[in-house]
Amino acid sequence: MLSRLVRRWALVMVAAVFLLRGAGRIAAWDYTVPSFAVWGYPAWLAGLLVMAEVLGALLVLMTPWRRGGAILLGLGAGFLVVTHIVFADGWRALAPDLMLLAALTLAVALRARSPQGPAGAARR
Repeated sequence: MLSRLVRRWALVMVAAVFLLRGAGRIAAWDYTVPSFAVWGYPAWLAGLLVMAEVLGALLVLMTPWRRGGAILLGLGAGFLVVTHIVFADGWRALAPDLMLLAALTLAVALRARSPQGPAGAARR
């Protein structure tokens, strides 16, 4: 029982972090677009990343769409990790994205290892 609660809590917390991060990027849109421009990325890519974060965070909470949401979040966080490495932004910029990617991986892995498995969870 506790194990299932811990798995759900981890998934909800990771989803909340990504949702808040996406909302923060929207709220600070005047900062988000120029920061992508510094890396040479177009403004539409910033919008695409924000949509992937928000949509992925919502989807990861819905059992039938969990895998798709995790893929969206993983691609977005992975993209930023690679960007920070390529542009040598340093650990201060890289660490949050690495931690989010690790937390997402852990939360999805914990949820996938449930006694009923992902298919069993969908039947509830």
